[in-house]
Amino acid sequence: MAKQIPDIKKTLALNLAKARARYGLSQDALAKSSGIRRTYIALIEHPDGHNARFGTVEKLARGLGCDARILLGVRVTSTLDSTGPSLFKCFVMRSREARIAAGLSQEGLSETAGFFRTYVGRMETTATDISIKDAASIADTLGMSLGRLLK
Repeated sequence: MAKQIPDIKKTLALNLAKARARYGLSQDALAKSSGIRRTYIALIEHPDGHNARFGTVEKLARGLGCDARILLGVRVTSTLDSTGPSLFKCFVMRSREARIAAGLSQEGLSETAGFFRTYVGRMETTATDISIKDAASIADTLGMSLGRLLK
């Protein structure tokens, strides 16, 4: 599987700018509706992209009134239940299932993906919100697309 790490940041940058334009929102207006600073939105929309965390992507999506997966370039076939788990928790559940199916321990996945040995354990207990770049790295290590882990 091709590395999706650089692409995920660019995908978010492009899709965020497109969504803002589609809804007729300036960066200032999105900042007010999402609670994310305008300067941070500008960093995320920069052509080189910015390594945003799942929580930030979800806040931006709420501010836009759209599904966060769209901002990450995931083809959406069903809507997420707003009362259900967050996008991050969905990623955690599905990546955990994939890790176990691959026969990897938390420490094994952490080290194979290039993280400190306790990183995946902290992610799986949702003790830490992870960046979309780290999520793409975990998906690559598991031999899956990020989109598959977010559906």
